[in-house]
Amino acid sequence: MSPEKPVIVRASKLDPFKEQIGRFLEIDPSVSTAVIRQRLAQQGFDGGLTIVKDYLQSIRKDFKKKTAFIRFESAPGQQCQIDWGHFGSIEYGNTKRKLYCMAVIECHSRLLYLEFTHSQRQETLHRCLLNAFSFFQGTPKELIVDNMLTAVIEREGSLIRFNEAFLEFLRPFAIVPYACNVRSPHEKGKVEKGAIHYIRYNFWPLRSFNDLKDVQTQADHWRDHVANLRVHSTTEERLQWHVIYLL
Repeated sequence: MSPEKPVIVRASKLDPFKEQIGRFLEIDPSVSTAVIRQRLAQQGFDGGLTIVKDYLQSIRKDFKKKTAFIRFESAPGQQCQIDWGHFGSIEYGNTKRKLYCMAVIECHSRLLYLEFTHSQRQETLHRCLLNAFSFFQGTPKELIVDNMLTAVIEREGSLIRFNEAFLEFLRPFAIVPYACNVRSPHEKGKVEKGAIHYIRYNFWPLRSFNDLKDVQTQADHWRDHVANLRVHSTTEERLQWHVIYLL
């Protein structure tokens, strides 16, 4: 009897984008395959429609059921939520560099800080947060994060091991970190479904950029003249500055 041949699991072009597909379905479980394929192409995916369609058929049922949640509103300066968004890449001559955006929301006022970067490294996260605290003129008591490795090393249910470098960064500010549960976008909906979606569909379209500095210059102008002057769709109030837990 001949030995059984080992099963070879081949990598899929879709593997690096599966987490993003999950986020798309959390926002809109009925979004079409064609739209998802278009969004992934903007992020560097070069596969066909069939592979996306087959994968969606296998997971879409997990996103069908809707659960109602009670909206939680925090006091001024109590809480900020943070998240990364991927915004394709910028060309520098013959090379391309990936482009990311860190969004920070002060949860009571909905004031937004955003910073574009070429990495999501530990030191980049810390720099973005320092710049956000300077912009808000203070720090929150709590910081809500997802399960990014620069914040959360591992978790088992409700047991969470935070990144030690992240804790060291927060400790002088007396900021308490909280990590969202896996597949629980409502726990940081203000930043993921609010800020990142808002940046992607209000700031980003119909723009061109020379380099990272140009992206940030345009983003700062949009932040100060559009984003932080708007009447918020949920609170139905114009965004206002609030005194945050001061440094």
